[in-house]
Amino acid sequence: ELLADSKSEVSEAYNSVRSSLSLSSGKGLPSSIAFVSTMASEGKSSACLATALSVSKLKKNCVVLDLDLRRPNVHRLLSMSNNVGASNVLAGETSVSAAVRPTDFPGLSIVTGGPVPPNPAELLTDENISNLLQELAKSYDVIFVDSAPILSLADAIAVNNNCEATVYIVEAGRNSPNAVLCAISRLQESRSKIVGVILSRFDAGRMGYGYDYAYGYSYESRDE
Repeated sequence: ELLADSKSEVSEAYNSVRSSLSLSSGKGLPSSIAFVSTMASEGKSSACLATALSVSKLKKNCVVLDLDLRRPNVHRLLSMSNNVGASNVLAGETSVSAAVRPTDFPGLSIVTGGPVPPNPAELLTDENISNLLQELAKSYDVIFVDSAPILSLADAIAVNNNCEATVYIVEAGRNSPNAVLCAISRLQESRSKIVGVILSRFDAGRMGYGYDYAYGYSYESRDE
């Protein structure tokens, strides 16, 4: 509901994220953007969906692809079923077009995670992910990928390697500095292009800041 309201604080925050992403390369918005966090339950899926919705308001044809196959969550945020999704496509059980579903938001589609497979790492190979992204790119301007957490799983490495840009989600007050630095190091070593960081669940009042600091996003070059 807050995301649908273009005047809400949440929508305004993700409009700022959208603007920063538009400046992350010389050609504007990256064609595929992975969202990754250090650990599970840091708001990664919500950030992915919210950014996709914000971009879709620019008359862009967007799709959210849930590749967190161990704990798919995007379908829950939209109150949708998860009977068929990315795991079925990667396993060769269904076509990409059959897995794509419309949402209630104009210009925004979704590919849910699908049934949890016995061994997600076997499906999340470079070749499988690349083929899936290439197929979606034929119909969509921007692909938003909900990736698995970076520290606990190897799944996220292959996903982020195949995306043009990576946005790193950090929950305020949850992870130690060493954990964050380790996660960023793993992403950089895997050739992921980190274009920005979103600080989630930041309690502005508790930290002594006003409304303007309720959400944080930083854009820096990879070298920096």
